[in-house]
Amino acid sequence: LEAPKSSPVLGLGDIQNFLRLQRATLDRRVAAIASAFPPPSSASLISAAEASLVVLATHLQEILQQLHDSVDCIEQMLRKQLVTAVGRELSPRDFSKYMEYHNQKLFRPAYKPQPFCFAVRRPDHYPEGTVSIEAEPAQAAEASVPIHTLVSSAATPSPPMSFRLSAATRVLFSGERHLHAHLAHAFEGETGDALALTARARQFSCFMLLLGAIGPNATFEPKHAIILQNKDELRIPLSLEQV
Repeated sequence: LEAPKSSPVLGLGDIQNFLRLQRATLDRRVAAIASAFPPPSSASLISAAEASLVVLATHLQEILQQLHDSVDCIEQMLRKQLVTAVGRELSPRDFSKYMEYHNQKLFRPAYKPQPFCFAVRRPDHYPEGTVSIEAEPAQAAEASVPIHTLVSSAATPSPPMSFRLSAATRVLFSGERHLHAHLAHAFEGETGDALALTARARQFSCFMLLLGAIGPNATFEPKHAIILQNKDELRIPLSLEQV
């Protein structure tokens, strides 16, 4: 097929002419090497065969480099057009916001991702504070927002759990229990949002935050503990690994 005369794309005939010119140029180069180097049948360390192989390998490397540059140029052009159409470069935070909006339509109400932000309170009492996992803002002017997670909540009332204070003392506790799953988004070459566990206490309020693991027989094995009171705020950066 021949390209239209007004098209900047080379026609099939032009491409064939370029290929024939390339072949003729290589033939002349190989012939010049054959006259300048000993024949392959000689006992010389470097003969015309080795010299021709070096020339052909160098030529192949140049072709591959030109192919790489051409594809890179096309990709940069498409990327520039896409950024111009969108109006700005999108970040993982922008993609996460889109997925949050999309998930609200995709999932049924009972399974929609929910913000990871919970009130710390005793039954029939005003909240003592809040515990949340928040995405650090990309800019200082932005506010931290809780991440959205898929939540599976245990039926209430749940059986009590316990944790050990000492060899002779064990504390029983109860309350809501939730299992969370978070899907993070990141682009190649970027780390995505930095997450932090945040706990805030209200004025004239106090509560204890425990961090640890679930043990056997309805036990909790705390590794760290802190008391927050009277408008204290705690932020713990989280180091996560992909699974």
